[in-house]
Amino acid sequence: MGAGPLLIWGSWETEPEDIVPESNSGFGGGLYARTGLDILFTENFGINAGARVNQTSLSLKDSAGDVDIEGWQYYLGVAFRF
Repeated sequence: MGAGPLLIWGSWETEPEDIVPESNSGFGGGLYARTGLDILFTENFGINAGARVNQTSLSLKDSAGDVDIEGWQYYLGVAFRF
């Protein structure tokens, strides 16, 4: 289990008709919490799974304003030890 601060970077790009394409990027901050499970099959091989929930806001100034990013993320992984 873990929790802590979250830094995020995002980019927004549009190509409207008859206008110069617009691009914008920004940073945001927030919090996250996660939990997971590791299953070791041998001393050098295993799999892992987990879930993370985050809540943050990303400021993209004039192009999209403040964008709230929140929700669950799930992941699976394979671990090798050399």
